[in-house]
Amino acid sequence: MEQAPYYSLIATLHGITGLIIFLTGILQFLLKKGGKWHRLIGRIYFFSWFSILATGAYIGSLVIVAIVFLGFYLCITGIRAAALRGKPFELIDKSIVIFAAMVVLFMIVSAIFLVIDKYYTYAIIAGFFSILYSWVITRDVIFILFNKRTYKKDYGKLNWYVSHLTRMQFSFVTAVGAFTAVQNVFGNDALNFILPALLGFVVIKRSTKYFLDKANIVAK
Repeated sequence: MEQAPYYSLIATLHGITGLIIFLTGILQFLLKKGGKWHRLIGRIYFFSWFSILATGAYIGSLVIVAIVFLGFYLCITGIRAAALRGKPFELIDKSIVIFAAMVVLFMIVSAIFLVIDKYYTYAIIAGFFSILYSWVITRDVIFILFNKRTYKKDYGKLNWYVSHLTRMQFSFVTAVGAFTAVQNVFGNDALNFILPALLGFVVIKRSTKYFLDKANIVAK
């Protein structure tokens, strides 16, 4: 009983931060890329993730925190892509991808144990995001640690821009999923997480094509 007001405060802060990420994420779609406001709002978006992770760790399970972290991973690597702009990866980049790979392994193991314990809803959530992020991070491990490209399309000197664009969008989708889960938008935990990811994948494919066409960027 004594923790109820504290829990309520943390949950409220989590919701407010989620709203900030949602609004700043939407603005990044609308604002001119590379402009002053784009960079400023991008920083607000980035630092809001720390609050989401901290408050989410208090009100959610480790599996949910792992999913949110992997969304944050995409945000970090998206920002790093813009910072490096094709330059060699540094120790911090390699450390981040190794840690992310460990988080994915944790999620795979968690999904197995959740099935054994008959927590099927969260097993589905953990399994879905394990598969999704295994695909992303395996490619990152090969590219970042072993310097071997695993992407079919080559945009030359603008590979960094495409990476930045897609990663920031996918991080936004993960944040939306976490927000809908806390607010229980769809009335089902699995749908709250998975539906935004599926819809987001479709939207991101279209929006990425739109932004690349607008900037006249084509694959070689």
